[in-house]
Amino acid sequence: MPERILAEAGGNPLALLELPRNIRSPYWAGGFELPDALSVPRRLEESFRRRSASLPPQTQLLLVAAPEPTGDVALLWHAAARLGLAREATTPAEVAGLLEIDVRVRFRHPLVRSAVYQAATLPDRRRAHGALAEATDPQAAPDRRAWHRAQSVLGAEEE
Repeated sequence: MPERILAEAGGNPLALLELPRNIRSPYWAGGFELPDALSVPRRLEESFRRRSASLPPQTQLLLVAAPEPTGDVALLWHAAARLGLAREATTPAEVAGLLEIDVRVRFRHPLVRSAVYQAATLPDRRRAHGALAEATDPQAAPDRRAWHRAQSVLGAEEE
């Protein structure tokens, strides 16, 4: 079976860690994957999506961190406060190894960020972008603020 995991990982070190967590019993029994199986990156992203979905609802703070590429911790906390989310809401995600917050917000892998964002509903994404737009300094990062603002509205809006 270790040879099978190595072959499935295709040289991706993260896959070596994540694939064994999600292997169904036919794999362990020596079964073969169906021809339409997801690629390794898609399987990893799906694994991260399932793990993030199993977290408590207040851990939606992950969604606030996902669309912000800078990893700015102060910005995350300002946006979270605008949504009424406590800093402790990140604890389950940190314990699950999905992200780390110290001087920067760092997701375990870009696929975690992608999985969290793609799994969110459109209204939740708009709320996260709206909070990030409000928390982003218009003088220091007008382009990011405008981008978050644009992502927070439905359709075109002059403002």
